[in-house]
Amino acid sequence: MRSLRCSLSTSSPYWNPALLGQLEKLSTLILDCNNYTSHIKFPYMPSVTTVCINKNKINNLPVFVEEIRRKFPNIKILSMMNNEAAPSYFNGGSLTQYKDYRQYVISQIPGLEILDDTECLWAGITGVIFGAPLGRDRVKQKAPVNAVSISCFIFGL
Repeated sequence: MRSLRCSLSTSSPYWNPALLGQLEKLSTLILDCNNYTSHIKFPYMPSVTTVCINKNKINNLPVFVEEIRRKFPNIKILSMMNNEAAPSYFNGGSLTQYKDYRQYVISQIPGLEILDDTECLWAGITGVIFGAPLGRDRVKQKAPVNAVSISCFIFGL
């Protein structure tokens, strides 16, 4: 079975993501640079495993993460870099804010393997280990990464 990848980066601001519900085999969804907010509504899409929504207007993390968790139950990779709700060194966030952001997202979406450009490593039931950026040497076992996974992160830079 072949999976589909859909990139709607810099699409029309009037385009409605709810229309994606008709793409039953869609596995990768790229929505970078679209001015979407935290209140974006997606259709239920169990086939989607990768969502890249970098450089948008997402500022309410709990609202957005709940929508992602409910509508993409099999998500493994989520990239939301360069959004207010995803603080990092590159957009003025502190290390504490970055760790809190990662811990919250990973706790709400337990099947997540990669958040932004970093693997999600678990330390059993005691909590989360924050991994190094992709490509660095690792002590813990790596999550599977392929070229399609990596490509969505490039669009957000």
